Amino acid sequence: MADEVVEVEAAGGDFGQVHHLVSGANQEKAWTTRDIEAGMVTVGMCGGLINDIPSCEERQEHCNRC
Repeated sequence: MADEVVEVEAAGGDFGQVHHLVSGANQEKAWTTRDIEAGMVTVGMCGGLINDIPSCEERQEHCNRC
């Protein structure tokens, strides 16, 4: 979906052409159904700081060592 928005913008499209793709209704659908392809999912700048996704066991072991 994000790729489609980028393509429209690169071709000189306006917001009216991508509104249906970036609407809050699609984001709500993505969050509630866990289907991240259903809409744009915003996570903020901290999303770029994630380097790994440890298991619960790995996270607990890390906490125990600290």
